[in-house]
Amino acid sequence: MSTASLPSYHYEPRDTEQLLAQRLVHRRTQGNFVKNSKIGGVVLRLTGQRDNATLPEYGRAGVVEGMVELKSVDNIVSVDIKIEGSLRLKEIAEGGTSTSALCLNVKNLWTRNDSEPCLSSLPFALALPLTFSDGKATYPLPPSYEAHLSGVPGFTANIDYSVSATVSRRKINLFGLANTTVNTSFTYRPRSCPAVPLPTTLTTRFTHPTAIHNEDWSLHETLIKAKAPRGDDIHVKLYIPASHVFSLTNPIPFHLFLLSSPFSLASFLPFAPAVTRHASTPSDHSSGSEHAKPGVTRIQLLRQTLVDVRSITKRNTPVRGNNTDIWKTTQIGEGVFRRYGVVDQRASLGGGHDWAAWFGELRTDRSVSVGGFKASGLHVKDFIVFHMNPPDPGKSPFSDARLVVPIKLTTDPWSADDFGPDIGIAGHSDSSDPGLDEHEAPELLYDGQAYAL
Repeated sequence: MSTASLPSYHYEPRDTEQLLAQRLVHRRTQGNFVKNSKIGGVVLRLTGQRDNATLPEYGRAGVVEGMVELKSVDNIVSVDIKIEGSLRLKEIAEGGTSTSALCLNVKNLWTRNDSEPCLSSLPFALALPLTFSDGKATYPLPPSYEAHLSGVPGFTANIDYSVSATVSRRKINLFGLANTTVNTSFTYRPRSCPAVPLPTTLTTRFTHPTAIHNEDWSLHETLIKAKAPRGDDIHVKLYIPASHVFSLTNPIPFHLFLLSSPFSLASFLPFAPAVTRHASTPSDHSSGSEHAKPGVTRIQLLRQTLVDVRSITKRNTPVRGNNTDIWKTTQIGEGVFRRYGVVDQRASLGGGHDWAAWFGELRTDRSVSVGGFKASGLHVKDFIVFHMNPPDPGKSPFSDARLVVPIKLTTDPWSADDFGPDIGIAGHSDSSDPGLDEHEAPELLYDGQAYAL
């Protein structure tokens, strides 16, 4: 068939055409990040950056591109550009250190052996890899990260990336300048998003929590054990979206039900979750709601950073008995509770004679910019944790309780059309994604105890 008979293609529709659908494309920023050498007249210009950015930033499979600009091309022998990344785990007390090379890409932009003269502006483009290997296993290239793990021994964990340009010159006298290097760190932040959207709210049209059946919501259960002879244990039922994959920027909805005898539920009232005002149903979320102070019963987002000390420490005996990990657990979000039917007086939705109900949401702290990951001896994991800790355990009619649910956090919210160059298919995460827990059974090390999941 002759190509002359085919219609010509235009990216933008003509006057007689209309756009029916278009995939969302990540808009490329147009700013420049500029770093000047202190001496030597060399400028490193990185394109595609946000205006006034503190550091350059790149995403998954990003291309570090820009120009090396030279004030003078006299006596130049060669011009090279290099990107490198490293994972550094260091024991503070004993001085043991483990360093893994995450990426290393060097490109020669000009050498005096070239037939063409050296230009005053030399363009370059170097691609970041998708994975790295520590010689034992292959991992996705991890994001920029920094953590300090206190304890005995203490550890620091740093994941750093940088790009540098080196200009080599022929020395013309004893005090001449041979090499000039201009270097800048950059942030690597691979974008990701959930594979499925958040489900519609768990129905409020039920007569009893045992009658709830919804495949879009997963049920997690534990017991709050009663100490008093007349008391009954309280059955905890926590519902969260079944995917277990959530965006850093979106609130995570949850529903909490407590089931027991009327006597035990009445005894539990002083330990019940602190409730936020101005909302009556899950669909009535208000940004102006008053946040109550955390109560005895809480739901939190916790992040755990673990370092495997076996390849770092100089000690002959394992740390903390047979445990080879040192960890730090920090709160990165706090749940806000609301009661069903508080405003519209549908009290039956908030409980019955043998049950009580709350709904709410978890929001991730704005300081958190990346999700969990595993890279060689460093592992970052996220959890939703329900816990009830009586202020005076000796006098409390109930024992403390904890329920731990592993989750995965993504940088971006779900979008049906989000197939930009950074996210793409590879950046979609689902609950079967092995990236976090493929190397060992998941557990949360918390308050000196290990909670198996």
